[in-house]
Amino acid sequence: IAAELAHKGRYDEAGFAAMVRRGAFGFFITRGRRGDGMFDERWNPAVADAMDVAYPVTVSVDDLTLHLPAKR
Repeated sequence: IAAELAHKGRYDEAGFAAMVRRGAFGFFITRGRRGDGMFDERWNPAVADAMDVAYPVTVSVDDLTLHLPAKR
């Protein structure tokens, strides 16, 4: 939904990406990874970039990917 809303200019994608970069969320669970069709349809590049920076630890289970913050 976030990607669709962003394409239509219906939500503040830059603000959401900033929240992701700040680590405002505990983790993300996505279907697939960047480069997979479903992932790329659901996550715009700005948010995916922020996820890569703030949640660099990934664990894959089947087609799900858990994105975790770096260990401190």
